[in-house]
Amino acid sequence: MVPLRTRLDSALTRWFATSTLSYRQVGALVGPLVLSQAWIVGQGVLNPVLVAPVGQSAINAVSTVDYLNMLCASVLMAVAAAGSVLAAQHVGASSLRSGGADHGEGVRRAAVGTVWTATLVGLAIAVPLALAHGAVLDVLLGPLGPDAVALGRVYLLAAALSYPAFGAVEGAAAVLRGTARTRAALNITLVMHGGYVVLALLLVLGAGQGVAGLAWAIVASRWVAVVFALAQLRRHGLVGGGASAWLPRLDLLSRIAVLSVPFVIEMAFFNGGKLLAQWFVVGMGPGHVTVNAIMVSLTMFAEIVAFSMSLALVPLVGQAVGAGRFDEARRLVRSFVVASAVVLVVTCLLMLAVFDPLLDLYRAPEDLRGIATLVFVITLVGRVTGAWSLSFLVPAALRAAGDASFATLVTSVSMVLRVLGIWVFGVLLGGGVVAVWTVMVSEWPLRGIIFGWRFRTGAWERKRWVDVAG
Repeated sequence: MVPLRTRLDSALTRWFATSTLSYRQVGALVGPLVLSQAWIVGQGVLNPVLVAPVGQSAINAVSTVDYLNMLCASVLMAVAAAGSVLAAQHVGASSLRSGGADHGEGVRRAAVGTVWTATLVGLAIAVPLALAHGAVLDVLLGPLGPDAVALGRVYLLAAALSYPAFGAVEGAAAVLRGTARTRAALNITLVMHGGYVVLALLLVLGAGQGVAGLAWAIVASRWVAVVFALAQLRRHGLVGGGASAWLPRLDLLSRIAVLSVPFVIEMAFFNGGKLLAQWFVVGMGPGHVTVNAIMVSLTMFAEIVAFSMSLALVPLVGQAVGAGRFDEARRLVRSFVVASAVVLVVTCLLMLAVFDPLLDLYRAPEDLRGIATLVFVITLVGRVTGAWSLSFLVPAALRAAGDASFATLVTSVSMVLRVLGIWVFGVLLGGGVVAVWTVMVSEWPLRGIIFGWRFRTGAWERKRWVDVAG
């Protein structure tokens, strides 16, 4: 009889190993991404907790501005994602060549181009938003009163000033992830987000700065991280020697900008829809805003491992597609979808078992706890069915293969339907925040079915960006 350990080893190899990596090495790729996401999500969870003593106006201001921050940050992450896919496919293509010199240079050009493009896009977002931040928040936070607007202005202005830095850092980290250097990407995350957490704790709790403390922390941590991120690119050979290696090439900047358009459109629709939904929630009253803010934080925490697996698929699928190993890409996607669904269900059940203590962290009023619990159970239904995994991991694989336009089209249309559903059921029919989350969860299986169909057709196999011939 074959020992259990041997059978398990064989199964894991069959499910998760690639032609160049064992399943243990794939696990080592995912591990740093999990820690990185934990830091990022920890920051999102920490913000409302830190400002909770200031009052409900502070929680509502920070949570609403964070929706706008996610929209702007997602645009920069979309630009970086395009560079990540380009670098991953160059790595895969170079494995088929005896020297791989052309594609090695392609990886380095992609690295520099991605950092520059993301930085310039960050600057293009920062300037107009900094100039118009007051008017923007009068619209978003006006119904919640002048205190919320004033606090939101401080936080949003600081965030805007940090967008160019965030673009540079995210560009560097994305290229490192695309070339499977996830430990280096983790180090960048630790410097930026870890630095933010330390500064926020010191300024908010130690110095009593409140929302202003968060503002100072976000600016300082992101600009310090720029220096470290660029040093990591140099250390791992993704930027050549000499100052000239950092100079941008206009043809490459334009190529990455064009390749990132589907990513940017998708992220703009996805997070823009979230921002619009938050605006609807603001109109429902402070209690609904509080429940929504708590649930956003908790669901982000629940998705740490699963979302990290979607990030890990980008270099794995990108390199497989770049090398023409489509069977391997298909196997990896199926394995990761199933594994992520299992992890999500286990995580959510564990959180549900300690849900009251989790709500205590946010000082949730007694009259809102039942609503928050109901919303969390609704999201659990979507995870148990595997709808979340299909709707998030499969499109990640399609983007890694170069089929970003299809993923953008589906996500954009589904987000329009989500916003319409929230307006009808949440606003017009008075369903409140429960209806908001019910509509959102109902959208997952719709996207999952469409993405699953696209994956089965194999149309994505003809979309890769890098010519193997060089």
